[in-house]
Amino acid sequence: GTWGPQDNFFIGGKYCSECRPGWSGGDCMKCGGVIRKQQGHLILESYPNNARCEWTIQVDRPFNIKLRFMMLSL
Repeated sequence: GTWGPQDNFFIGGKYCSECRPGWSGGDCMKCGGVIRKQQGHLILESYPNNARCEWTIQVDRPFNIKLRFMMLSL
């Protein structure tokens, strides 16, 4: 067989709201996480303004991480 990187990794980000300490349920969702893949796409849509979502992308040494933004709104 053969082996190689696959371009089939997607994370679809959806609406999430931050919850204050001690609150839960409803729209309280955790957004973000850790990604350990050789190749893929991170698609984030519909986050509310000022959402604090953190993604950590990890790769083994000696590899690097290359980010390409198709659209960025600040």
